[in-house]
Amino acid sequence: MSADRPFRSFRIQHGLRPEHRDCAAQGYWHAVSRKLRYPLGPKTRLVAFIEPVPDPPHAISAVSAEGGFPGVAGHSSPEGAFVSGGFQDLAAVYGRATAVF
Repeated sequence: MSADRPFRSFRIQHGLRPEHRDCAAQGYWHAVSRKLRYPLGPKTRLVAFIEPVPDPPHAISAVSAEGGFPGVAGHSSPEGAFVSGGFQDLAAVYGRATAVF
């Protein structure tokens, strides 16, 4: 999500493009950092955890005419959630001992 460049026109599309995963992870950090900064550590770790786990069918993205990424909204359903990481994903970034807690 780019705050340094205004997007004059964009369209809403279902899903999340692969090239927008990093921006979505950065935006997630920005949205939850005040609450999760201490339990999930520094920004680099939380972004490393979040970037590979989004489930694109549980996302609605805004995409500019130039392919820019103003933002994303995630949702959950009985079939899953936008941030779908589990124990193995946490352990890969934080280590097994930390992932337990």
